[in-house]
Amino acid sequence: MSHAAHRAAAQWDRWGADIYFANTGERAHRGRIAAEIFTQGEAYLDRVERRFAELGTPVDHGGVALDFGCGVGRALVSMAGRYSATVGVDVAQTMLDEARRNLAGRSADLRLYDGVDIDGCLVDLRFDVLHTTRTVQHIPPADGLRILRSLLQRLRPGGVALIQAPMCAPHTLFHRLNALRERSGLLIRLGHVLAGSRTEFRAGDPVHHWHLYSADRLLPLFHAAGCEVRWVDLDPDPRGRVRATWYLHRPA
Repeated sequence: MSHAAHRAAAQWDRWGADIYFANTGERAHRGRIAAEIFTQGEAYLDRVERRFAELGTPVDHGGVALDFGCGVGRALVSMAGRYSATVGVDVAQTMLDEARRNLAGRSADLRLYDGVDIDGCLVDLRFDVLHTTRTVQHIPPADGLRILRSLLQRLRPGGVALIQAPMCAPHTLFHRLNALRERSGLLIRLGHVLAGSRTEFRAGDPVHHWHLYSADRLLPLFHAAGCEVRWVDLDPDPRGRVRATWYLHRPA
């Protein structure tokens, strides 16, 4: 594991009793096992599958599904009950341990990613369903794009992928300020202090970086992997970012 990847994994492992808050960012989930997130995850996957069906690319329940950045299992637990085989990948062992507990006997192949070698983590696995949300934002774009390229190359013909990434137009003032902020954990903590009640995070929380992606780098990657963009949901926030959720399909 690289130094940067080790540092990132260590930050996730520091959440302790707030591990569910770390997955959802919801204040009500601090300090407790938030079992309701699995009901939410079930409803969320219903919506995702309904959208794919409306787009004419229904999800294959008989296939293999991957949840990259599975965390404690908010989506993974439901996926394990829907698909013939499910794989969950995360950079933090504490997340995988909690996901295994939450699976409660449901079958899923849980794999620890070392932050460097995604191909070594997945070996020769291929997938019919690819899911990753609230994950690549914590990965520098150069690494995130490399990972996404590898994941999409493993998507079988006829498969679907849902990829979520925060975006911002490149070369804007906000983009430059965010890049500056992300260079320093101290600046991130200072931002939490200055935001006060406007943020769910506290100055003493583990530091996680929030990286921005751009469509002019994502779209060529999707197309090079042989994937069509069937839909994209754009959810802007007050800080000038847009949470983009891409619905992709690889034609048979």
